[in-house]
Amino acid sequence: MYVIFFSKPPTGDIDLHYCIDQTVNLLQRETCARPHTFELRIAIPTKKSIDHRLFVDENEEYICNSIIAQPFGKRTLFRYWLSADSKEDRNDWCNIINQILADLREWEVNP
Repeated sequence: MYVIFFSKPPTGDIDLHYCIDQTVNLLQRETCARPHTFELRIAIPTKKSIDHRLFVDENEEYICNSIIAQPFGKRTLFRYWLSADSKEDRNDWCNIINQILADLREWEVNP
């Protein structure tokens, strides 16, 4: 469907080692009006969070307290909302991410 995106390099990445939730699930419509949206909550040690520049221009000053980044103890909490095109796509994404999270916790892999 989005063939043009397969030829482009990724904009960034999200390190699931730092995900603070056991599973990812659908966001409620009261939280996000866009259908098929789920949230990843990533808490990165503050000293490493400056290098965590997903979707931020390299020349832009790092902002620790923004719409997606907030202080979280000794870490910075990033909230990423991801929207799929359909319920099936969303379920596929959530199932894959949930399996990865379970595998990371099972193997106790630390970043």
